[in-house]
Amino acid sequence: FIPLLFVGACFGRAAAVALSVDNITTWAIIGSTAMLAGVVRVLISLTVIMMEATTFSYLLTPLMIVTIVSRVVGNSFGRGGIYDIILELRNVPFLEESPPKHVTHGVSTDAREVMSHTSTGFESLASARDLMSPATSDVLFSTSLVDDLVNILKDNSNE
Repeated sequence: FIPLLFVGACFGRAAAVALSVDNITTWAIIGSTAMLAGVVRVLISLTVIMMEATTFSYLLTPLMIVTIVSRVVGNSFGRGGIYDIILELRNVPFLEESPPKHVTHGVSTDAREVMSHTSTGFESLASARDLMSPATSDVLFSTSLVDDLVNILKDNSNE
């Protein structure tokens, strides 16, 4: 995080010196924001963080523009942000905004299309076999297992 800010500030300062601009500090802030936005790919939160950290409220519009441009340029490389890549490398499950195309096969599926219309209930004292039997059957089911298990634990603790 901090090295990205430093490298971006160096690039911003170098651009300001090359263009003979008077306000080098502003260019360094914009450069550090651009570098971080291009690698991390966060928009609103980075803009707010940089504006709050620098206390330069007049930089709100340039910071928003540079984060959007950095994200577009970063996305043109075809990979996600650094945190998305780390999650992928560590095989951490992450729920995306929309399902990947290889999962949907180009067809949109709503929740009501995959949910069962019947519900399964359990007795307050049920064996593990009774609880697992609907899960192992071929029929999809919708059950509040958590509530039933909590009731079972409460009943067992009262005895």
